[in-house]
Amino acid sequence: WSLGLVVAEAALGRYPYTNEDGKKVEFWDLLDLVVNGPSPADIVASSGRGSDACSLIDACTDKDPETRASAAQALSHPFVAGVDDRAGA
Repeated sequence: WSLGLVVAEAALGRYPYTNEDGKKVEFWDLLDLVVNGPSPADIVASSGRGSDACSLIDACTDKDPETRASAAQALSHPFVAGVDDRAGA
């Protein structure tokens, strides 16, 4: 879940769950947004970001833990798999 939110925040330049003023919401409102609101992938897709990023966000933030991507599945996702981990070294 966390990786999906980090990628969503990087893609949007802001936290995906905000109020109308662009400010973070209070805890109970945030909980309601996570449970009943649009997925982070839908929020990112509506901003016109890339489909590979949205696909990874969707896999990591699936609300059903049984079908949510595992760490190994996330690492093998096309958005992540092609990154050279030595690039910053």
